[in-house]
Amino acid sequence: MGGTVVMIVILALIPVGIVMSGVLIAALFGTVMTRDRDAAYHDTEHLAISRTDPYSGSQPTRHRLRATSATDRTSSRPSERSG
Repeated sequence: MGGTVVMIVILALIPVGIVMSGVLIAALFGTVMTRDRDAAYHDTEHLAISRTDPYSGSQPTRHRLRATSATDRTSSRPSERSG
């Protein structure tokens, strides 16, 4: 009877322990890699772009510049068009 309880406990705890250790290792790895990349790209536009929320509605500067330069070349009013 005691051996059965021990086997059930072992069979239940070992897989959970393996999964939980994998979660901890992944969290540690992600934190270390994020800090490393943040340090490598400190004070650059790349870090600013990666920190923006794509769902907030604000776009990175490079997209705004592209849209502004395209509208500057082509006027939407017929009176200002040359032709």
